[in-house]
Amino acid sequence: MHIAHVASEMAPLAKVGGLGDVVGSLPAAQQALGDRVTCVLPAYRRVLDRLDLRSAPLVETRYRIAGEEIAGGVIETTHGGVRLLLIRHDDYFDRDGIYDDGRHAWPDNPRRFAWLAGAALTALRRLEPAPEAIFAHDWPLALLPVLLRAHSYPGDPLRHCATIQVIHNMAHQGVFPLDLGRALDLPEHWLDADLLEALGSLNMLKGGILCATKVLTVSPTYAEEIVWPAHGEGLDGALLSRGDDLWGILNGIDTSVWNPRTDPHLPASYDAGNPAGKTRCKRALQEELGLGPRDEAPLFGVVSRIDPQKGHRPDRAGRSVAGRPGGPARAAGVRPAGPARPPARTGADLARVGVDPRTLRRSPGPPHLRRGRFLPDAQPLRALRAGTDGGPALWHTPHRPSHRGAGRYGTRHLRTSRRRKRLSLRHTRCGGPDLGLPASDRSLPAAAG
Repeated sequence: MHIAHVASEMAPLAKVGGLGDVVGSLPAAQQALGDRVTCVLPAYRRVLDRLDLRSAPLVETRYRIAGEEIAGGVIETTHGGVRLLLIRHDDYFDRDGIYDDGRHAWPDNPRRFAWLAGAALTALRRLEPAPEAIFAHDWPLALLPVLLRAHSYPGDPLRHCATIQVIHNMAHQGVFPLDLGRALDLPEHWLDADLLEALGSLNMLKGGILCATKVLTVSPTYAEEIVWPAHGEGLDGALLSRGDDLWGILNGIDTSVWNPRTDPHLPASYDAGNPAGKTRCKRALQEELGLGPRDEAPLFGVVSRIDPQKGHRPDRAGRSVAGRPGGPARAAGVRPAGPARPPARTGADLARVGVDPRTLRRSPGPPHLRRGRFLPDAQPLRALRAGTDGGPALWHTPHRPSHRGAGRYGTRHLRTSRRRKRLSLRHTRCGGPDLGLPASDRSLPAAAG
């Protein structure tokens, strides 16, 4: 099978969060299983510089927005043994930041990523053989299933291609003015609440959810949770309507990278059969943080972005407050991320702000404290791979109430599985060129082929 991944991040070339980790490792794993894999990524400034491709030859790609044919280029290379297509448009991607300038989101993000989705489809149509499945990752590429469905034509090389909308984080949905849909020549009735519109705006992720052949998220449990209002971020109805087309596959890590026996960032190597090096790693981290080497002292570690989703509640001084609702809280002296700073101490707490891969990988010893209000991430898996106890969560993560409880959504929970099995009423099952679009009285254009 020929599989394509289209994403805005791919570690280590361009990464903000877990999306980059998945796209950086999953394609290589699929290729190792015998599939043909192609990745599509914007040609960011950091990517061109890292791969030394600024003068690389280009193959033209283009897409129309607001009646204007916007031309760009495609650079074909390989990374980690996987074919990589870099979509180049310097006005859109020759910047230091991926989504923002470090403080504010780029104001042209809707146009940047809408064009990327269309230009990626143009590039993929030229491949021989054409992809049989396209993974569109998160909101930046959620318009790809929409554009493929809306602008298919007789003889389209992608007319039989399945699309998979991958949701890494429901909190980020790509919400922009509805005029974006008109600029993309989408039918007017696609811009209503049955498809792309939500609360008066165009919601990219909602469109991807409803237009993709399948919807995939990062764990079976998260797939069950996001059909609830408590976790669906306003799109629980759209997700619930997909029925059995919503899948959850547990996130993983690249064990060839996260391996304490071979990791070059560690001061000492170790494994389950020879754990002595872990103590040396703990001492090195204590010394680096100014704590003094004490083998008997427990050392707790949190590796996290400073974000409310990760359980950080900023106080008025801009510090992160760790705790749980209704419980005691302790200020850790953490400020918003910027350049790496020296450690700051507040009583028995210590925090370092900034990203240093060596510190990130130095396992401090059990336990690793996991923060998060929702959404599973890979950090506990990395901790376990390093022989560190995954530890408890510092922030209470709400779960769906059982049907035995009197929770707000208890009745819905009892009926959810049965309802999802019946929900083929508004959505067709995927098969061949039928991409599983919602049926309505104002029918959408039929798929070509």
